[in-house]
Amino acid sequence: MEDPRGTIVQVDVSVNGIPIAIKIASSGYNVAFATTNDYVASQLKEYRPSLHRVPKSIFTKLFLEGRLTVTTDLESALALSKTILVTTHALGNEEEINMVINLFKQIAPHITPNSLLIYSGLTPPGTMEEIISVLDKYSRLNIGKDINVTLITPLDAQTETCIVCSPNFEAANIVKKFISAFVPSSAVRLHNTFREAEVANLLLIARRAIIKALSSYALLMFKQVDVNLKDALCLSECKAATAIEDDPLSEMVINYLVSEEGRLPRRLTLMRNIVRMRRMLLETIAARLKQEIKSASRKGKDLRVACILERESDKDLMNIILPKKGVRVHFYNIDEVESKVNAGIERVIPFGVNLIILAARSQSISEQTVRKLEEEAKFINLGYILSI
Repeated sequence: MEDPRGTIVQVDVSVNGIPIAIKIASSGYNVAFATTNDYVASQLKEYRPSLHRVPKSIFTKLFLEGRLTVTTDLESALALSKTILVTTHALGNEEEINMVINLFKQIAPHITPNSLLIYSGLTPPGTMEEIISVLDKYSRLNIGKDINVTLITPLDAQTETCIVCSPNFEAANIVKKFISAFVPSSAVRLHNTFREAEVANLLLIARRAIIKALSSYALLMFKQVDVNLKDALCLSECKAATAIEDDPLSEMVINYLVSEEGRLPRRLTLMRNIVRMRRMLLETIAARLKQEIKSASRKGKDLRVACILERESDKDLMNIILPKKGVRVHFYNIDEVESKVNAGIERVIPFGVNLIILAARSQSISEQTVRKLEEEAKFINLGYILSI
């Protein structure tokens, strides 16, 4: 079994795996992104800041140096390496789960002996057992001897803990060393039974979603009563959430857990409140904006708002929040803003704006851009960003 320092074959049938491929390649590995989906292959090659999440210069360099390649030929790709990383999630309806199982059926015949197969996806409990059964049937190799299978917390999940699960202690430690490029070693938890690890991964994602919803709402309320949030956060050792998000990963987990609530602890039904919390948050934002607009109108001025959107459909969200009168709205696309930040432009948002509203999932905007927007927010009238 080899340390995955050479080429890693990453298999995914969705665009969700693209940022992971970029992250791994940027960390010094050679990544061959293998997909059976022509659209996904084309998206990997076409640079978009919100999808690739690195400056274009780095993206171009990875391709020119051969650190990142893409292919739709699974058989040829799997011949390149003994390290295979599968990042498609097996969570959702029966069709989506079967799609992932079928993906492993396609992979199995082309896996070579002494390979390390890492699955970085969300799964209902028991799915890993089914995957191993498929590998055992279609690969004609000895699972545990010729193929070492490891389950890890999805690399695109921003959790405080990363689980590495494998019945093989040596394989688990090799994978731990591999992911140390993205996750602090102190955050890695080793385990040896798949069902527990599958449930733990779901809880990690669910916990993150609940905390984000509650903390964002609470912080907004505290802001209205003039609490010094910086001091409060420092005192409590908490971190401010940056978004109430329709994060596909969180949404996938929440939908699954709610549908399976009869089999899981009752406290997980608290996640039903997230939709209600989001609505309350929007109502609170709308009320705050009405106050600001009323104040601005007394001075005979319209409130100027800069809305930075991830998708065109987010404009509908702005219609919920923003009144139709007394507001002048300027819309910006995230890719447009990211490009300006990467180009080092001094002012990303016009100086005359009174408020910045960021409507984006946290994983769709770089930390560098968020910091830049926070800096610019210091120069505007309201002086902060509302993240939705």
